[in-house]
Amino acid sequence: MAYESQRRINDYLNRFSDSITYEDGSSLKQLLSVSSNSHSLLSLGDALNNFQDVNRLIKQSDRFTQQVGEIVAPLLRCIQNYRAGNFVDAYGSLEKSANSFLQEFRSWESAWAMEALYAVAYEIRVLAER
Repeated sequence: MAYESQRRINDYLNRFSDSITYEDGSSLKQLLSVSSNSHSLLSLGDALNNFQDVNRLIKQSDRFTQQVGEIVAPLLRCIQNYRAGNFVDAYGSLEKSANSFLQEFRSWESAWAMEALYAVAYEIRVLAER
């Protein structure tokens, strides 16, 4: 069970990293769409509830800069809280992730992630309404 949870989390982290590396805004949008209830995000939420040392996985990954790690760690907490129905905690985590995402977005040379930025704003609104 723990191995499967770790595999799902690593898969998400790899897809997140790839979407930034290859400047794939549509893939990044899907990874940021917490309220979409997609199968992959629901199973990731379950995996996060089973595996408690996610920060270690992020730190061990050589694919993440510190700035991207500051986006991913609270985003994963948001997904975990959203899956558990803790919408207030999910909102707070998403807000932290969104602030880090916005800082990173400003440093990119092109606006390839504009679609993902809109998704983050939409997700904040959805969580605020819950």
